[in-house]
Amino acid sequence: MRDHVVLIEDVLRTIVADGVTSGDFAADLDVDATVRIINGLLVGSSAKRYSREALEGFVLRGLGARA
Repeated sequence: MRDHVVLIEDVLRTIVADGVTSGDFAADLDVDATVRIINGLLVGSSAKRYSREALEGFVLRGLGARA
């Protein structure tokens, strides 16, 4: 299970870091903390209560992107 979490966090870390570098996400993001928060949100049971669009919009706004 831990290997799976690490793999997912590595992918998320690349996405977030690339977004910061490209200017699509806020420049002052703490990438590691952001990755843990996003991963926790997406794997948590409460995420199933919301639509994909709602979750995407929420996460993108939190990253400083224009959703």
